Amino acid sequence: MIQRLVPAEASGVLFTADPASGRRDRIVVNAGWGLGEAVAGGLVTADVLVADAVTGRVVTRRIADKQVMTVPAGGGTAQVPVPRSRRRAPVLGDRAVTGLVRLGRRIEALQGGPVDVEWALAGGRLYVVQARPVTAIAGGDGSAGGMERQPVR
Repeated sequence: MIQRLVPAEASGVLFTADPASGRRDRIVVNAGWGLGEAVAGGLVTADVLVADAVTGRVVTRRIADKQVMTVPAGGGTAQVPVPRSRRRAPVLGDRAVTGLVRLGRRIEALQGGPVDVEWALAGGRLYVVQARPVTAIAGGDGSAGGMERQPVR
């Protein structure tokens, strides 16, 4: 099978359970400009949006100063500076987050539990690049003991 590169204007990762607190009523979306390599590889501080898992409404939004992005370049990829006008601009609007939440919930239902979804946005279309079950999340009691990892059943 040959995979095709999605020429993403934006990309990121979605978790259908909050990985820090274990809360199942929250969906966490990390988003950056360009291809997902910079976000997934930790090369850029991504925007972090937390949405209500039922309504898709954004409940918290942290817009990062996104300094680099990954772009297609000569058969591979390259890291380039984000244009100054976009560095502190939100990557996703509320409508895109709601669409991602719906998609994440559908994938979670198919997988039978929390999932980690890598996504890309290109030409106004949302693409799932990869989805996998979350094998461990923080204790869901919201305590500082969130570092304790528990298997998801």
